[in-house]
Order: sequence, then structure tokens, then C-alpha cells
Amino acid sequence: MREEWDEFVEAIGGDIYMTFDWCRVWWQHYGTNRELQIFLFREGQRLVAVLPVFLERMWLGPVWLRVAKLVGADFALTLCNPPVHADHAKAVFSSLLETLIGQFKCDVVSFGPLSGEYQPITALRQVCCGRPDLFHGRESLIGSHTVFAVPETIDAYLSALSKKSRGQLKRAMRRLESDHHTCLSTIRDPAEAEREFERFQRLHAAQWQAQGKLGHFGDWPKSAEFNLDLIRALGAGGRLLILRLTADGDPIAYQYGFVFAGRYYWRLPARAVGSHWDEYGLGNMGICHEMSFAIDARLRVIEAGIGHYDYKLQWGGQEHPLRSVLVIANRLGARLRASLFLRCADLLHLMYYRLWFLRLAAKLPFRRRPLWTTWIKSRL
Repeated sequence: MREEWDEFVEAIGGDIYMTFDWCRVWWQHYGTNRELQIFLFREGQRLVAVLPVFLERMWLGPVWLRVAKLVGADFALTLCNPPVHADHAKAVFSSLLETLIGQFKCDVVSFGPLSGEYQPITALRQVCCGRPDLFHGRESLIGSHTVFAVPETIDAYLSALSKKSRGQLKRAMRRLESDHHTCLSTIRDPAEAEREFERFQRLHAAQWQAQGKLGHFGDWPKSAEFNLDLIRALGAGGRLLILRLTADGDPIAYQYGFVFAGRYYWRLPARAVGSHWDEYGLGNMGICHEMSFAIDARLRVIEAGIGHYDYKLQWGGQEHPLRSVLVIANRLGARLRASLFLRCADLLHLMYYRLWFLRLAAKLPFRRRPLWTTWIKSRL
């Protein structure tokens, strides 16, 4: 179904994170001990929804839950907007939830992270409020993600920045070109990208180590292998795009991402650090290079990832809220266990992630480990 699946996701303006190959690669790395169920909804022969769902029994302390999530909902740090045709969203969500909670006996069904721009959430809310005989829902704000609107010209983009930012960028670019022989190139071939990936990883890790952090590949389990397989699979379909900036032949900055349905999905950056390189503002240049490419390619949007970053807002990004919707089965046992599970999950988040991982672990002379799988899965 790869072709029909992807054509549908593209037609409704869905994300690359819900395409066939992205879901397939994610499942290959993170589907262990999880049960896959792919729901297809059609109007006649026309596809109106593709919902790849997995089921899992999760334990947290003394309590367990049978949970349903969409493929890609955890580990990869991406949006997870269900690809549903807007005209059929209410019927699709009602049927899906009735099946998961009734037939598959799930205690909770988790949707998210959902973008603030995701329109079918209205239908999901209506379903949650309109079926008290089966389930009720809980909606939470869980963070933000950044989006850049792509103008028609690079001059239009630069003119929208502050005078100070424009001046800083122009001076840094002139100084870099004066000090070094620079070259900006694109990598779209998966074989070339695979050979370059190790250097990208090293640069990315060094950038975050300078701030006392592990970076993406240190934080998230299996992330190096997962991204390499993404490069192979999506690169073969022409969706890979890495921007590489070199100085005197050596890479000093990368922007790694994918292109799909008129959007550039900016996955991760990497840049050289140190007193010499920091003065050029390579991160800011990277955004400008991405914008130039997007304009030339006639893309509409740069989706710049989950999390709050001041520099992205300074350089033209707009933040949108991230939401999760948790649907809880209207059964006494499910309600009680869900309530206890969520309390345990909040306690784990406070003690492990906020106190230990973010504050204490970075100050101790021990080798830091990736995020706990239990914590990642418990963020419903």
C-alpha cells in the first residue's frame, strides 16, 4: 500500500511522520513487544483515513494499563497528527475508539503529540464529549513546536527580521567568506548521506557537549540507527535533504531533514563550536540557508521541530502549542488504574526527568545514559 498510503497523506496535507516508510522504519526500531494494528477507512474505494496503531501493556510501579498509541508517538520526538480526511474525522475517530476500547479492551487511547495546527482535533473533542457510554477524554498542553512560513523571496524573509539581526547576519557571512573558502552544498543521495552521517553525529554531539548536554543521539535510545535507516528509506524516495556548509574543505555546519508535500522537515542541526566558530553565528546562517533552499524549491513551510528555542523565534519562526488527548475507557477498573498510572507518571517525570536527568546527572562525574525507556513510554 506504500503508494496509495503516501498519496493520501500528501493529498490531505499530512506530515512525513505518517508516511509509509517513516512508520515502517519507526516500527522496525521501536515496535518490540508491541502489537501492530493498521486501521484503514474508505468511502467506497477512496481512502479517507490511515491510522497505524500499536497496543501495549505498560507497567509503572504497581499499576498497569493496556494502551493504544499511533505509530511514531514516542521515542522519535516528532509530531504525531493522525492522517484523517477532515470531512470524515468524526466518524473515523468514533469508530476507531469504539473498536480499540470495545473490541481490543484498551484502557486508554493516547493521541499526540498533536500540532496546534491540526484541524481534526475538533472532531476528536466532539467524539470524546459525545460518547459518555464508552469513554471520556483528557486534553493537555505538552509543549510547543516551531514553524517557519516561507516567503516568495529571500529579500522578503530578511526584511521581516529586525535590523539588528539582518546586520549581524550580513557581517558574519562576509567575515566567514573573507576568512575561509566556503561552500554550501546539498546532499540528497542516501549513500552519500550515510557516509557523511558519522561526521554529522560528531559535530552535533560536540555542539551539545559544549553546553553540558548529550545531544539528540545521546538522549534518545537507538536514535543513530533509527535515523540512518530513515536516511536510507526516505532517501531512496527522493525525500532526503541535508545542507552542508564547509570551510576550507571541512564541514562546519549541517541542517539535516526531509522534504514532503511542500514542507521541509528540519530534523536536526549540527555546527562547529569554539571561540573561533562561535563568532560567525553558524546556527543563524543555517536557518538562512534553509530558507534560501525552501524558496528556490517553492516550498511553503519549514517545520522546525519540537521544543522551545529562542533563536528560532528570533529568526522568524512561530511557535504553535503541542497537545495530547488521552481517551480513557468508561470502565471502573480502567478509570482507577488510569488515574493511578498518571499520578505515578507525573511523579516519575518530576523525580527522574526534571530533577535527575536535567539537573543532577549533568553535574556528576559519571557517564550519562540515554533517557529511560519507561519514562519515554509513560508520557501519555
